[in-house]
Amino acid sequence: MVWVGVHNLNNTSEGKILKIEEYKVHPEYSAQSYYHDIALLKVKKLTIGDSIAPACLYDQTDAQFPLEILGWGATDQGNTNTYHCLHSKHDTPVLVSPRLFWV
Repeated sequence: MVWVGVHNLNNTSEGKILKIEEYKVHPEYSAQSYYHDIALLKVKKLTIGDSIAPACLYDQTDAQFPLEILGWGATDQGNTNTYHCLHSKHDTPVLVSPRLFWV
């Protein structure tokens, strides 16, 4: 199951729960470092709307600025997780690990 359209993880009345038909985890995912912590999910029916939109996965050659970063979790190593969706815009590449990523 996947919970979509949620901005506050403590608000269980937000969003929709959908059944996952298939999933594919990034082949270089590391459970120890959380590098490449992304997966593709196939769901039966998903309606795009105000709170649900497709994610654009850019690389260095096709990134368009400003880039937007959205997500939950710790904002730095050792920090506690946040339950509200974080959002930031960047005009340049962002360092999110020991490597440079275009987020």
